[in-house]
Parts: sequence; structure tokens; C-alpha cells
Amino acid sequence: MRKDKIMASVVTALEAKFGTKRAKDQLRKRWSDLKSREPEQYWRIKKLLKKVSTCCVFL
Repeated sequence: MRKDKIMASVVTALEAKFGTKRAKDQLRKRWSDLKSREPEQYWRIKKLLKKVSTCCVFL
């Protein structure tokens, strides 16, 4: 998948689950800020997302 499609699905998922409406560019900037300023939290989130995506494949 292209990054644009992934970001679009993240935007819709965030709006559906949490009621927050953010632009794709705004999310992209926040994610890069998190990578540079809070690397430990970034890796925990990335690990969690990887676990969730592998879990959903088997269901």
C-alpha cells in the first residue's frame, strides 16, 4: 500500500474510534515528531501496531 492510502485509512479509523478529525499532513508531522523526540514511545507504538496487524491476519 502507498503511504497516502495508509494515512487516509488511519484518518478515518481515528475519527470513527475516537472522534478526532485530523488532516493527513498533520498526522504525518506528529508521527515524525514522535520518532525524533520520543523514540522509546515510538517503538512501543510500532511494536503494538505490528502485533495487532499480525493478530488480524490469523483471524
